[in-house]
Amino acid sequence: MTGLDGIMARLLFKLALLLTVLVVAATLSAIGLIWLVDALTLSLAPLIGVAGAHAVAGAVALMPLLLLFVVLYRLSQQGQQRALGDGLRDSVRSNPWESLGMAFFLGFTQHGRHPDRAHVLMELIRGRKEDNERGEAGSENTQGVASPE
Repeated sequence: MTGLDGIMARLLFKLALLLTVLVVAATLSAIGLIWLVDALTLSLAPLIGVAGAHAVAGAVALMPLLLLFVVLYRLSQQGQQRALGDGLRDSVRSNPWESLGMAFFLGFTQHGRHPDRAHVLMELIRGRKEDNERGEAGSENTQGVASPE
């Protein structure tokens, strides 16, 4: 084996090992979540019955999707339906924290849509700059005023 072949073999082995570890970690995480839902169902069954326990466990499991739906609905109800860019821009300006959460959500789940993420982040940066400019303008106005003593 030459030097380059040895390096490639070690790199390929490390990559295969890393992928194996990631698959095992993802599988164990999924199994752990399933066991948690089963444990919740089993612990609630004596209190509210089997059907009620399954309903509560299902509601708990679907809660993140429900919260995502509520956030998206709130963002979509801002103002009149205008051009897509204007509506998105206004939504980002009026709801910066929700937009930041959506940017993280898009970053983790939707890797192929870079223009959407870039647009949200650019609007957040632009809004931050405007806030800084307003803060500087406010500090300039207060510098010339004598403080009462």
